[in-house]
Amino acid sequence: MAQRAQAESALRAAESQLTTAQAKLTSDKGTYLHMASCCQDALEVVAENDVMVASQTASRIKGRCSQQRTTSRAARDGLRRVAQLESYLNLYAPFDGIVTTRNLHPGALVGPASGQSGTMPMCRLSTTVICG
Repeated sequence: MAQRAQAESALRAAESQLTTAQAKLTSDKGTYLHMASCCQDALEVVAENDVMVASQTASRIKGRCSQQRTTSRAARDGLRRVAQLESYLNLYAPFDGIVTTRNLHPGALVGPASGQSGTMPMCRLSTTVICG
C-alpha cells in the first residue's frame, strides 16, 4: 500500500510539473512571438537581443517540457509496476467458501515450505453447500 501511495504521489507530482512547464512554454512562446512582431515593425520598439533572449527562454522551457513528459511516463510506468506486483498478493480459491482458520496475518511474508511453520496451510476454507 505504501509503495502504491508513493507511486501515485510521484505520478501526480510529475503531471503537475508537466502542466506547469507547458503553461510556462505557452506564455514564453507568446512573449517571444509578440516581441518578434514588434521588432519587425518600422518603429523597432524591441531590441533584437531581447527577442533572441525570449526565443532562447522558450526553447529552454520546451526542453523542460520534454523532460517532464519523460518523467511523467516513467512515473506512470512505476505505478503500473506497483499495481502488477499488488495483483500477486491476492489469493483466490477455486470454489466459494468461508475462511474458517487463518494461520497467517495479512501482510505476512510467505516463502518456501520449511520448518514447523512451513507445514501449516495459510488458511482453511469450508465450502458452503446449498440444499434446495
